[in-house]
Amino acid sequence: MDELQRPGIRRRRLAVATTHTSATSNTSAVPAEAITLTPAVRRNFPYFDSLRAVAALMVLVVHVGWTSGITTSEIWGRVIDRFDAGVAVFFVISGFLLYRPFVVARLVGKPPPNTARYAKRRALRIVPAYWFALTALAVFPGLPGVFTGDWWRFYGFMQIYNTDTQFQGLSPAWSLCVEASFYVLLPLYAYVMWRTQRGRPLRAQVRTELIVLALLAVSSFLNSAIWSGRIGPMDAARSLIYTLPFMLDWFAIGMSLALISAALEISGSRPRIVAFIEAHPLMIWVVGGGVWLLTTIPRNDPGTIHHLAAGFFGLIHGLAFASALGELGLTPEYRLVSIFGFNIGIEAMQLAVVAATLPSLLLLSRIRGYAFLRIGGGLFGILTSLGWIMERSFNTGNVLNPLVERLAHHAPWIAAGLLMFGLATAVKSIGTKKKHSLHSHPPPRGLSASRV
Repeated sequence: MDELQRPGIRRRRLAVATTHTSATSNTSAVPAEAITLTPAVRRNFPYFDSLRAVAALMVLVVHVGWTSGITTSEIWGRVIDRFDAGVAVFFVISGFLLYRPFVVARLVGKPPPNTARYAKRRALRIVPAYWFALTALAVFPGLPGVFTGDWWRFYGFMQIYNTDTQFQGLSPAWSLCVEASFYVLLPLYAYVMWRTQRGRPLRAQVRTELIVLALLAVSSFLNSAIWSGRIGPMDAARSLIYTLPFMLDWFAIGMSLALISAALEISGSRPRIVAFIEAHPLMIWVVGGGVWLLTTIPRNDPGTIHHLAAGFFGLIHGLAFASALGELGLTPEYRLVSIFGFNIGIEAMQLAVVAATLPSLLLLSRIRGYAFLRIGGGLFGILTSLGWIMERSFNTGNVLNPLVERLAHHAPWIAAGLLMFGLATAVKSIGTKKKHSLHSHPPPRGLSASRV
């Protein structure tokens, strides 16, 4: 049988060619068959089961560490203490897997999934087992608060919304209560997005919703930072930081990934970063592991943070360049020489830039407006880096490229101008200090100023 006649192949190829016709306004030139076809999108993600297992092991390890006291008595206890990130992994997974059917339906122009069926599946997944465990453990050995007037809070996944009961009953079940709250919120959010975004072009829908999810994530993170006492004098013990409004940032990350993956699959596009991740999956684990290790370092130990951050950056930078060299088909000897030469060249260039600008910056640090110069230069560097990352990852244009190329073309003149301005500032500062010194220490009586 010819490949194009195979149903699966033909359906996928037609799906790629006709995916977002229902999400665009120009459909007059599209055949009727193309409009009625439903894009073939994935429904199952079996590798998430492995990720769930990793998150479950992390939660198990951190609870053993807390119970045994290892996290407070051992040097490496800080590492075990950060295994609590497994809960966040669960939240991200839930945000991705549960929201993806809703977002796929909207992007292809279909109505959202049946809410009653969705609620039934969610309830059957967690309610029977949770109710059984809660009742059995409340009978023996006994759980505080379950058989009281607040029983409805525990059986209704609501105990986390009261400071007196949030850690009663099955205390580790607070994360399950957060999940249940998200189960209730998700169809409401999906319906609002379906009502406001359906019919718009695919790119416009993705851009708008990413902004909405980013705002939700930032507001949730700031709420958590404020009410946990990290920002401001709040008492974390009397706050509700273990509820959905304070954990929504993790779900928003998963929902954003669901949105991006669905949009890429429907449109048939494959950005560079996606191809790079598929070709180098180990890189993601290295990045995640490095970031996770940085979180285990105490905040009062900036030296260790700086050294590990520099080493981590160098590792990622070297791996990225090595992977690029691997595509050239070089022999191991030439590859080693190329990596060595690349690193030497980068270090030499960085030293040259530092030697050309550091004296001027040290001189300019005497003026009052130096803070604005430093912050403005830092922000420009960050924006330039982000533009380069977006350009390389998504194969898009970088609006800052012409400006950066123009500045690079005039780099010697800019360095000379900074140096002259710094010298002028230093000379003026020295003159001002001498003038103030003469005014503050006048010459003795009987002596002229010229003799002094």
